[in-house]
Amino acid sequence: MAESRSEEQLTKTPQNMRLYRQERTILAVTELICRTMKEQGLARAGLARRLNTTTHSIDEILDGRRKMDIRMIADIFTAMGREVRFQAVEIMCDAPATTTEVAFIDV
Repeated sequence: MAESRSEEQLTKTPQNMRLYRQERTILAVTELICRTMKEQGLARAGLARRLNTTTHSIDEILDGRRKMDIRMIADIFTAMGREVRFQAVEIMCDAPATTTEVAFIDV
């Protein structure tokens, strides 16, 4: 029940709802990157090599210390042989969404 109240507080105003949804989307993308890496047995160092960058850079991205833009997300998934497809669904009420979907396909 405490989580429910905290969630209500986080989404009480339109500004807070916007920030809450941004963070949920960032989390969903980051989790998808990590899940794909795990499925492929790919360590952060391996992903860094594929992207011609440093492990430190990958750490910052996956730990949320560096912002990801759409181009970076596309590059990361391309390096793993995947393509990202986004799906937008209508917000049915002022309550936070229960799921965030980001799908990928093999290329």
